[in-house]
Amino acid sequence: MRLLSFSNPANFPTSHHKNSFCPPLLHIFIIHSFGEIMAMADQFIKNPQFAVIGASTSRTKYGNKVLRWYQTHGLTVIPVHPKETEIEGIRTVANLDQLETPELTSVSVITPPRITLQVLKDCKRLGISKIWLQPGAEDKQVLDYARECDLSVIAGGPCILVDGPSLLAQRGSKLYEPYSSVSFQAKQRTSPYPTDNHSRNHNPYPLLKSYDLGHHPSSLGFIPWRRKRLLPKRALAVLTLVILLLLFFLRHWITLYWAFLRIKLDNSLFDGGYIPCGTIRKEPMLYVHDTQHVQVVWEMNCDMKEMTLSWQPSSAVSKSSTGWEIKAVEPTILDKRHALYKTVIGPLESTSYDYKIETKRKRSIRQYTFPWRRREQQQKQQTPIRIAAIADNQFGLTTFLQILGQLRRHRPDYLLHAGDAVQNYPSLVQWQTDFVAPLTYYGLGQRSPMIYAHGNHDHDPTYEYHYTRTSLGGGDPWHAFSLADNAIRFIVLDSNLDWHQQDEWLQHELASDASRHAAFRIVIVHVPPFLEYWDPDAWFQQRQSEWGAFVRDRFVPLFEKYHVDLVISGHQHNYERGQRNQIHYAIIGGAGGDLDFDRVHDWGMYESSLLDFHFVIIDLAPLQHNDNGLWRLDWNTYDKQGLLVDSQVIQSKPPPALLDGNSDDDGSHEAEDASNSRGAVDGDIIQDITLMDMDDQQQ
Repeated sequence: MRLLSFSNPANFPTSHHKNSFCPPLLHIFIIHSFGEIMAMADQFIKNPQFAVIGASTSRTKYGNKVLRWYQTHGLTVIPVHPKETEIEGIRTVANLDQLETPELTSVSVITPPRITLQVLKDCKRLGISKIWLQPGAEDKQVLDYARECDLSVIAGGPCILVDGPSLLAQRGSKLYEPYSSVSFQAKQRTSPYPTDNHSRNHNPYPLLKSYDLGHHPSSLGFIPWRRKRLLPKRALAVLTLVILLLLFFLRHWITLYWAFLRIKLDNSLFDGGYIPCGTIRKEPMLYVHDTQHVQVVWEMNCDMKEMTLSWQPSSAVSKSSTGWEIKAVEPTILDKRHALYKTVIGPLESTSYDYKIETKRKRSIRQYTFPWRRREQQQKQQTPIRIAAIADNQFGLTTFLQILGQLRRHRPDYLLHAGDAVQNYPSLVQWQTDFVAPLTYYGLGQRSPMIYAHGNHDHDPTYEYHYTRTSLGGGDPWHAFSLADNAIRFIVLDSNLDWHQQDEWLQHELASDASRHAAFRIVIVHVPPFLEYWDPDAWFQQRQSEWGAFVRDRFVPLFEKYHVDLVISGHQHNYERGQRNQIHYAIIGGAGGDLDFDRVHDWGMYESSLLDFHFVIIDLAPLQHNDNGLWRLDWNTYDKQGLLVDSQVIQSKPPPALLDGNSDDDGSHEAEDASNSRGAVDGDIIQDITLMDMDDQQQ
């Protein structure tokens, strides 16, 4: 802190300059003694009134803060402003000439130096002798003028906001010792502040042993020096509060992008060989295989040879090793960093199961639990079977993560995916980052068995389907299964295959007792029979309108004949729900892929639509107090923020009369060989789509 006093001692010689603002050129000196500082500041604060030049109406500016400081401490203060008539409830004056008693007024100046110079001229003219220039109000020209015009000015660093409280606390008391009568040039303070060589370096504070008063830069000499805080405590508190509020409101985005970076980084570390051998690369994924079996798929980052998969009912009394059913699993080596393990467990009868993966030497890799709702619960208040449905998340990782983050809050028993989990089937990278890793991040793929229908982008022309459900033993890619003691029948079709074998299998399945006696018959097929939105050029010029032709022409008549209740599809990247000939149709292709906004056809059947990303929660439960086996289906659609955008309740109808004809209870049928026909995607197109960019799997 530095105080500058411009004065003319009586015994100091003066000189005259023709070009100076004021006639005499006077002496300027810097005050370092505590008594002189306090004397000048005390004289400033003892005046009966104060004026603030540079007063502002903005509370963020120092012109307003200084004014409020005077006002808060009960001092008479007058704001000086050329335009405003009132500031902080105090009437202003336009300039210093309007002050009634300028000679009794102390002036605080908070103005730019060019304005400060004119203020000093007015003070000189009006006889104002107590002037305090707040930091930043002075420059060399201002100081030169004050020196030449014999003005007494406090400047160079002190601020009334910082030093004012201590001055007010001692106002009216004797703040300093009188000076001795020696000459001005040799002025010394009297006792108790001797200034001989011995006392100058003597520390009167024995506790401050390391404090050297003779060399410390404090302008007060004997007062311990303190470093100024970079920010006041109040500012730090406000800044901390703002940061905490930002973190709170942005927590979802922070979580989302942290998941994105973590997934990408994990894959890069695995591909780069930085993760040691024996680490699980893809956590186990569960797929509904049939009514009594679940398929488990996981991947290690190197060949672990034979591993074991064990399972037992969660309600088992004994959790010892003897209660587990154990199955050995051999790997399929895709490359040196992708060792795939895949097997089927069952038959499953209980309501939930524990399963664990171990090495051949019994080193535990992972252990999880999943629900299994094959049997109808007998409790009076039955918990609904909850299914979370999504489709077409390919190449939309951030959106897919956002949707999964909302979806997991509903705690589904099962997942339903209507196809196109990745953009390019052969890409090992996409299966890792765009599908398995997001589901693993939220713990969904390991605890909720998935009902999966393959789309055109995740179709495998070899039918091996490494990362999704596979029909073991060379079985057909289409299948059916039941939940809740056959009350709910799911029929999963493959819209990539325009094969008459599939038509015949579907007819036998719908005619089977398992299907006819079900309360709900739900079909899942990737390409919707009644598509409305697509790329116009691809639809009209590239004849992609034919992709759903056989689904509509041959499957729909069977749906109507055998009273299918609900058909769920993807492929079209948005949401539509409607009804046609007493069958409910839903398109749910909005889990992350680029949205479709162009309408290419209007079927006039959809009553609800959403051109945005979304997911669906399906609750299935029997009606209370009924003996007819009737069930209720609650359909609720949510956007990616988790807001409900559409809902519908469907009540099952009494089972139709048994149809004539022979059928197996499980709906299986040995179909005759038939040649492929024109279809949604013929063999050549499938080959082009699913085997393109083969180099991507080397990434």
